[in-house]
Amino acid sequence: MCDEIIYNLFLNPSIPNSLNLNDLGKIMLPVTGTLLGLVYAALIYWLQKGFSRLEHTRTLLEDLLIADGKILLDLLVGASVVSLFAIIGSIKLISVAFWIFAIVFLVDLLNATAEQGYIAKIFSTKYTKYAGWLRASILFLVVICYPLVLSIGYGTRLWILTENGAIIFICSSSIIALLQIKSLLTQAFDVRKQIDNKLMNENEDKATNIEEKAVIWSKEKLNIETRIISERLKSIGVVSWDQSEDLMSNSSWTSRDLHDKPVLKSVPWVKESGSCHFNIIIPYLNSDSLTRACIYRWSRSILITLSNSKTDVRQYSLSFFRKENEKCNHFGMIRASRDDVIKTLSQNLSDEEFIMNLPGRYLSPAVAEF
Repeated sequence: MCDEIIYNLFLNPSIPNSLNLNDLGKIMLPVTGTLLGLVYAALIYWLQKGFSRLEHTRTLLEDLLIADGKILLDLLVGASVVSLFAIIGSIKLISVAFWIFAIVFLVDLLNATAEQGYIAKIFSTKYTKYAGWLRASILFLVVICYPLVLSIGYGTRLWILTENGAIIFICSSSIIALLQIKSLLTQAFDVRKQIDNKLMNENEDKATNIEEKAVIWSKEKLNIETRIISERLKSIGVVSWDQSEDLMSNSSWTSRDLHDKPVLKSVPWVKESGSCHFNIIIPYLNSDSLTRACIYRWSRSILITLSNSKTDVRQYSLSFFRKENEKCNHFGMIRASRDDVIKTLSQNLSDEEFIMNLPGRYLSPAVAEF
């Protein structure tokens, strides 16, 4: 009995005889067209001046808002085109439009989920790799899978959408879009408020004693940028030494205990002037040439990673050290701006040539070959 109820409710829904696909298309086409206009207006608002009100999180939230806007546009354009073909009465055109929508929608849905996961990973202390996937799964099942299941149940070919499937698709897409339109105008400020609340609840006593000539960024901004940079460095395997279990368990560790990757001597130092300094401890290597190659390789990797990230930091300074007992010997420094990195990256250069083309570079006499 229960199975029969579930079957009739989900796999064989009762659609009133008075509601046919042609009539629904005539009703929904003006509705989806109106909603489409509202979404375009909201996106234009954000792109022209809305983001200027987000002082410290603009770079982070731009891609999130655009990604969610694309999902709304996909839903409304899909529903509008299917409604138009429903008025024409061509089930084959409806099916072709549905499959094109399904591919575009799936790509945009994955991009939006990735943006949500990126922000959650930076600011959540209980981040899980499945963050954002619940919403994506529900949208995928309701908008794409459910109409297909209804169509397959009627014994049609897989790529052909039945009338009931088209009706469910138009209604579900329009309803979901209607529910999501309000959040398009408020989402950036809601996310910003969540980020601010998390930052307020954490310890902000990591300020340095170095004075800057002009205070440009607030502590909140510095905290956000430090998180973004640390997360991007972690993606290439560069972390602070106190985040390494092997080093934490050995209080007298040295560069000889490192393997093939350097570690940060401390967290990235983001200055109020908008620049960032990194103190990097490199592994012990047997020759000067290998040490130079290590500095070249990791300088390039770190600079490229930072220049391609969402951070607003545009000036980078990398200092390299070798740790022996309690002493850290300075081996070199690389300075560059984001524009320098992008300009140099456009050339097909080796690691050494890449560093040689940057404006600021220094190696200690022990390993220098400049």
